[in-house]
Amino acid sequence: MKHLVHVNHHPHLKKRAMLEFLGFGFLITFIIFQRNILRESFLTVVEVEALYFVVLLSCFWFLLPLTALSYKLISPKPKRIKLKTTMLAHLAGAGPGRIIPGGIGNLSISAIHLKKAGLTIEQGIGVVITNNIFGLLSNILLLIGVLTLRPETYDIITMNVSSEQLIITFSLLVTAIVGLQWLLHARGTRNEVLKTMTQWRMVMRHFLHQPYKVLSVLIIGLLISLIHTFMLDLSAYALGVPLGITDALVALSFGVVVGSVLPTPGGIGGVEAGITAALVVFNYDVATATSIAVLFRVATYWQPLIPGTLSYLYLRERKLL
Repeated sequence: MKHLVHVNHHPHLKKRAMLEFLGFGFLITFIIFQRNILRESFLTVVEVEALYFVVLLSCFWFLLPLTALSYKLISPKPKRIKLKTTMLAHLAGAGPGRIIPGGIGNLSISAIHLKKAGLTIEQGIGVVITNNIFGLLSNILLLIGVLTLRPETYDIITMNVSSEQLIITFSLLVTAIVGLQWLLHARGTRNEVLKTMTQWRMVMRHFLHQPYKVLSVLIIGLLISLIHTFMLDLSAYALGVPLGITDALVALSFGVVVGSVLPTPGGIGGVEAGITAALVVFNYDVATATSIAVLFRVATYWQPLIPGTLSYLYLRERKLL
């Protein structure tokens, strides 16, 4: 009997091992192709005082427990969500999960871990999507606050957004809608997509009926946005540049938007370009703006790659992924 079980599972394990091998190979290849950015990041880090750099790197690790706590609050089965392993899964998403563009890799790793914790895969996807929606909502609320306090910021942004950028954004949005419609009508995926959407609505309905949890997740989203904003501000301060917190928030939001719409792993190149462009709009010179963006991405993108890979291997060994 043991021999039969081994034979039945062996092909599945072999396929997964091959996919993981290809994934890690792709990640290493990607890093090699991005060696120029890594070199520029290293040169930027060399110019920074060690104390500021350590503080900047440390800020990233405060984000992991906040995200794990958010998942636990949103989950319809919160007792099954362990904060420690959920933190590691989110960290794994920042490692191997980065090889898949648009945040999909991070989403899939987190969803698979939630499934291992006792949720269905559809519920896991629903939890992650709900968390991302509240994160976006938190960032929008902060932006509204900034635009209320500094209405001239809106004029600066609108005057510097070209018609080509609007056309590209609109085209990407239409492409996403068409892709979703295709999935809903494709025979092989329609049932799965509808099942996932149904489970997501159930997760949202259950979550929204608990106002204290909704408020808690919204506050967590605000804290995460503020920590990221502080990290960008600290990146500028570490380079001897006085960057206002409102400028940092707008620049970060613009960078996240650009990085989200560009089909690159982890938004590499797009986030940096968006932050740099926003800072240039706020009258920072290009070289300074680029250095700030690169240093920020060292802390948020490059730092978790190796720890994330180790977390992924640990969770796979424990069969938690």
